[in-house]
Amino acid sequence: QEVPAATWFREYVEIGSLSSALLEAIVAHASSIDRERLLPLSEEKSQRFLLKYTLSRFLQEHVPHGISLDCITPLLMPLRPRLYSIASGPSLGKNRIELIVARVVYEREGFLKKGVCSNYLIDQVKLHDPVLKIFHQPTRHFIFPNDAQLIMVGSGTGIAPFRAYMQEVAARAMNTPACWLFFGERNS
Repeated sequence: QEVPAATWFREYVEIGSLSSALLEAIVAHASSIDRERLLPLSEEKSQRFLLKYTLSRFLQEHVPHGISLDCITPLLMPLRPRLYSIASGPSLGKNRIELIVARVVYEREGFLKKGVCSNYLIDQVKLHDPVLKIFHQPTRHFIFPNDAQLIMVGSGTGIAPFRAYMQEVAARAMNTPACWLFFGERNS
């Protein structure tokens, strides 16, 4: 299937990181003028340099002429799925799910890094936008406890599954005693 390069980079390729092998291939296939300009960057290729650039940022700032996608395609990583726990109970309906998405932005080695999926979902996806490709992985081993007092501990799992559980308790009008939820965040 042929797709425009912009679509391919946006939807099929992991552009969040730049590897030393990819940087070397870009320099090797660049025009001679660009190769001279990019060679010092390629030789530096320290961990700090690779942390500074994402593939998209590197290509935007150091536009190499004469590069065909054929020469770098084998070195590109396919876009990996991002896994989210569903934040809504099954009683909400088969055609609807809710997510809780925390924006991922952090600084490493003095360079700002952004989460690919969280920032995409927050900044670009609009309500009823049909462009998201999702798959569902059901949990077969969880059974809703009836009339049980629960202490729920979210130790790194996020709050979504607990919200879904409590939403399901409410939807089923289960006679559940008080439930406690303990969870933590790395930053306030």
